[in-house]
Amino acid sequence: MDTSFSVLVRFLQQSSDEVQGREAVAPDMEMMQRFEAFARGGCSDSERSSLCQIIKDSPQWASFLAESVKRLRPDTSIPVA
Repeated sequence: MDTSFSVLVRFLQQSSDEVQGREAVAPDMEMMQRFEAFARGGCSDSERSSLCQIIKDSPQWASFLAESVKRLRPDTSIPVA
């Protein structure tokens, strides 16, 4: 086997699941409602801090928070005449 491939194969055999990755899981309905409240600015300081920690621990959920913010934006599209 080519040396470069054998090094890669050994690395992958020794690596943990953390290195190999995990399936992204969408937040449940309760968490989505918390993101919506956060996006609207309707959270207490402690709730905001809790949600920031959740995002830090599960960064893949940041996109769901971003979608909540986008939904709250006013439609600024310019109509085509």
